[in-house]
Amino acid sequence: MFKAYRYHPQFPTEVSGGVTSLTYSHAIDPSQPLCPIEMVGETCNDAHCNGQHFQTMTIPDNQIIAQLGSLSENDSTNAERREEWSTGLREVIAELRRDSIRDTNIVASRIADFRRKFFNDPTRVLNL
Repeated sequence: MFKAYRYHPQFPTEVSGGVTSLTYSHAIDPSQPLCPIEMVGETCNDAHCNGQHFQTMTIPDNQIIAQLGSLSENDSTNAERREEWSTGLREVIAELRRDSIRDTNIVASRIADFRRKFFNDPTRVLNL
């Protein structure tokens, strides 16, 4: 639910780093401790360290875009709604390609705009 804030209209202006911010787009395992060496700002060179490292917490931009472009579980059971979502998302992607837009934050912003229009509520970030 926390990641849903990425869909908020003011997210791009309020979050430093945009959708690539580790706060909102990450592969953090909440059941695994953080590396104590990296927590004090040093580089961990311990091959046997059992902690999570910042370099493994990041996710690639294409995975962020895939997350943003996925339909929520609440709507994925309705085949007609799923098809409507897919068609609209394909149109957004085609427009981005036509305009040669590859910047992750711009692509994410356009997907978030589409999502808000799809749910007919520009202020809703969660589909409840």
